[in-house]
Amino acid sequence: MKLITVLTSILLWLTASSQAAPPGWFTSGTHPRYQTEFYFVGVGSGENYDAAIEAASEQIARQIEVTIENEITNVVSSHAVDDKETITSEYKSIGKSYAKASLKGAEVSEKVTSGNTYYALVTIEKDKYATGLLVELDRMHSELQKQYQDSEEMLDSGKIIPAIKVLMETGDTAAQFETRAILYSSITGKQYNTDDVTSSAAILSQIHKIISRIKIEKTSGDNQTAMNGRLLPEPLSVRVFMKQKGDAIPLSDLQLCLDDIDGNKLEQQNTDSEGYVSFWHNAVGDDKGKATIAFDLKMIPAMFKRDFKTIQTTFRYNISPTPSMTFSVHVMDEEGAPVEDIEQIVSGSVQKAGHHINENGDFLLSGKVILTDSKMVDGIDGAQYLVSVKLPLSITEKKSGDRIGSIDLTGKGMDKKSEKGAKEKAYKKLNVPKREFQKTLANASVKLKPLLEKSSQNALMEGKKLYELGEYQRALKQLAIVTDGEDNVRESDALIKEIKQRIAENSDK
Repeated sequence: MKLITVLTSILLWLTASSQAAPPGWFTSGTHPRYQTEFYFVGVGSGENYDAAIEAASEQIARQIEVTIENEITNVVSSHAVDDKETITSEYKSIGKSYAKASLKGAEVSEKVTSGNTYYALVTIEKDKYATGLLVELDRMHSELQKQYQDSEEMLDSGKIIPAIKVLMETGDTAAQFETRAILYSSITGKQYNTDDVTSSAAILSQIHKIISRIKIEKTSGDNQTAMNGRLLPEPLSVRVFMKQKGDAIPLSDLQLCLDDIDGNKLEQQNTDSEGYVSFWHNAVGDDKGKATIAFDLKMIPAMFKRDFKTIQTTFRYNISPTPSMTFSVHVMDEEGAPVEDIEQIVSGSVQKAGHHINENGDFLLSGKVILTDSKMVDGIDGAQYLVSVKLPLSITEKKSGDRIGSIDLTGKGMDKKSEKGAKEKAYKKLNVPKREFQKTLANASVKLKPLLEKSSQNALMEGKKLYELGEYQRALKQLAIVTDGEDNVRESDALIKEIKQRIAENSDK
């Protein structure tokens, strides 16, 4: 009987011990010696003291995090116009990270074991914590001023991408700074002076505005003509600049890419010291083609890819069924005198058809303009002169003198003052119809083939010489003329590829 009584007493004692009540400060979360006005206080429990202390420390970290979060909305709304969601998320992330990493000075003020459970009370004295924050804020204040100054100098010198990267770092530092300033104010009741510091939200907005002032402007190479698969006669050239304070600041060392009509990236190059870059492009298509020069988004920070994606320019070109040829143009009146106005009109039409004009060209367009009809007619404003003119143009290969084709141009003009005035207006109506001109050349393909092969061979030889001299741009101009002869074309294509590679390598240096 005595044994049963003893065993029952031991069992009751063990049960009571295992169900012992936690300390009062754990239940209330407060301690009379560590008032929350002056201390951060955290309580925790666990299977051992380390677990209890860790739980108490996490509670303090959460208090600091919540203190920061409560003020974030006001800070963001006072600065940010756009990207509020992004900025708010950034502040919260920084606040959470900082709260976990900022428990220096935490002390274990109470430790109690009750039954099988360990309890800990951890405290941080707010005055000491605020003093450490103040030192950190002063350091970051100086760092921010230096970063912002560096970014301004980069912008002024046209180093846009490095400037944006520095501004992003400045924005990160500013967000860290503001997070600490919020906490400092909450603890001390004093405002840390942030008037001369640009906020993270304002910096992000500033970056968007900077990007919006960037332009890619075509300088040459639009509306050219070439055969399908052949190099366009001129490079596609652009200038990249940023409008700032009324000036156009050239943007150097920016990587641009050339995209084809389907958006495939063909090649990349960097802008030079004046913001210029040129791409040589092969015409692709049946009738019309286009190519786009834009920023290489791989080099752009992820947050701003969408901004840069809209900065681009598109070149359009024509596809010709016949090779480009070089013509000189000679037009005379009925008395045998040159008519420069008509020569210019014809030259412009030939160039629109995808050919070249040069006094030393291989082919000659020549003819004599003829007055075919002149009479007086009644118009709305009374009697007027009506004149009809005709210009039969012969296409001749200069060296051999062989006539390879012809085309007739006609024009009419009216003038109420004189026949001369009507004739001048008729001259302006003369133009070379693109399709008819190409058809005439195509019909003469048998005669043209040996001539064009010879011309291509000469252009290839000249291109090789220029390449060996390091005159890459001039070499490509010559190689663009190589359109006939399988061996000529094959060798030209290989050399074009090699020159483009050399240009790209020089651009990267």
